[in-house]
Amino acid sequence: FPKLAWEVGGAVLAGHGARGTYYASGGLCGQVHDGLRQYDADDLEAAHDAGQEIGCHTFEHLSAAQCAGSRFLDSIARNRAFLATRLPGARIESFAFPYGHSAPLLQWRVASRFSSCRGVRAGLNGPVVEASLLRAVALASRQRHAYDIPALIEAAEAERRWLILFTHDVQERPSDWGCTPAELDAA
Repeated sequence: FPKLAWEVGGAVLAGHGARGTYYASGGLCGQVHDGLRQYDADDLEAAHDAGQEIGCHTFEHLSAAQCAGSRFLDSIARNRAFLATRLPGARIESFAFPYGHSAPLLQWRVASRFSSCRGVRAGLNGPVVEASLLRAVALASRQRHAYDIPALIEAAEAERRWLILFTHDVQERPSDWGCTPAELDAA
């Protein structure tokens, strides 16, 4: 996860008494990826200690659509081992497919390792929830006007559905996949 997702986004969530899930790719720890400084070991521990859920990606942030299934599954195992050494005793129960890419046969194999797996197909979850590929709506600058977030929240409440919102960096001038602090605060 980008460093600003924790440093800025975490503060916004805390201001509302809310928590999020931070999906960590071990190979990106302390690195720059897509022009964004990624989390470091201190950020990972701080987010976990603050009660945020730490979720799993692949170690190298691999796309399931662009590599062999065995390599993808090995990367997940490597990432879980990385997280286990950084957060001893932490329960890593959820997974997000990097880039939202999944492959049908691989999706089921990944789902057997986690209580839930998230994609990026927009929409509400329920009344029957497919935990192997949960729907999620992007709070992203490049899709700023694609979704009426307040209406989605109202629909989720009225229909007793589960709405997952996701973003990457949180900053005043976000990347295409990030949002501003005000947008996260409003959501």
